[in-house]
Amino acid sequence: MTWVSDFPSVVTAGSTLNWEDVSTTVGFNVNATSSDWTLTYYLRTNTASEGATVVGSAYNDGWRFTIASSVTTGFDRGDWVWAAVISKGSEKYELATGEFVVKQSLVYTGTPSAFDNRTDNEKARDNIKTALS
Repeated sequence: MTWVSDFPSVVTAGSTLNWEDVSTTVGFNVNATSSDWTLTYYLRTNTASEGATVVGSAYNDGWRFTIASSVTTGFDRGDWVWAAVISKGSEKYELATGEFVVKQSLVYTGTPSAFDNRTDNEKARDNIKTALS
């Protein structure tokens, strides 16, 4: 049985994230449910000291997750990765890993500044084109 996470593939910085995951089977065919197992997500990017950890709360036999907007506000735009790790006592299993993209928020206060939605690669490409011209 392959466990599939409901973690979103695209996140907008400054938005609240909610998702649910179902129970699973681990180890030697052990049913892992929220009644006695803890499911934790670890989110990382290649930026120094950037990441987040969120622990699921029991929902039916699975888990519900919420990451507050105050946490995602600090997420840098770009590619991120996550790992879902389930644990009980000294047992720990990495259920899955995945990738997601953080988009820059369009929300602002006061007077809006310029907004450049190009990726770093697109900016570098455009700089190269300008230099070659």
